Amino acid sequence: MLRPIVTTAVSTSLALALVSTIGCASTTAGPAAGPVRARDLVPLAVGNSWEYRVSADGPAATSSVTIVDKSADGYFIDNRGNRLAPRSDGLFDGDRFLVQEPLEEGHSWIAVPKDQPSVVEKYRIASVAASISVPAGAFEHCVEVEAEQTLQQGVMKMVWTFAPGVGLIKIQQRVTPTGESERTTMTMELVRFQVQPAGTPSS
Repeated sequence: MLRPIVTTAVSTSLALALVSTIGCASTTAGPAAGPVRARDLVPLAVGNSWEYRVSADGPAATSSVTIVDKSADGYFIDNRGNRLAPRSDGLFDGDRFLVQEPLEEGHSWIAVPKDQPSVVEKYRIASVAASISVPAGAFEHCVEVEAEQTLQQGVMKMVWTFAPGVGLIKIQQRVTPTGESERTTMTMELVRFQVQPAGTPSS
C-alpha cells in the first residue's frame, strides 16, 4: 500500500488552521493580502488541535491531531510523533514536500523516502481555487495537491485539500487495482478545530 503518503496525510500534516475558534465555521479562505504561499496553508503553533471524520470500510471514525512540541531544528511535532516544518520553498515533513512552491496549477515534484529508496511518490498541484464544503464549514480558494504512487497491484492516489489560513480540511484516497476501475477507499474531513496563529509565543 501507499504507506508513506497515507501515513503523512492521515496521521500528520498537523491539520493546521489560523482562526482562534473551535467548532464549525464558514469562511472565505486566504491571507489578507498578497499571493498565497505554502507557509500560508499551515500556520503552526504548539497546542493547536484538529478533529477529523474518517470514512472508510465500516463505520465512520474520528481522528484527532494536536501539535505538542517544536524541535530545535524547526519541526512542529504532533501527538503521533509526525513532523512538519514550514520552509521558504514549501512544507517539508523530513522526507518529502507535502506542498512545494510555486503554488501554481500543474506544478509537480517527486519524492523518494529515505527508508524506501525504491519508492517514487509523484505530486502535483491540481487546483489553487477549489471551493470545498466539509463539516467544519465551506471554504474557497483552496489548494488541492494530488499524490500518486504506482504499486505492484495497481495505483493509489491521494488528494489533499488545504484552505489558506485554515489548514488541511479534506483528504481523499482512491485506488485503481490492475484491470479494475478506480474507487474511493477513504475520505477524511475536518469537523472542528482549536488553533492560534503561527508566530504566537507558544509557536
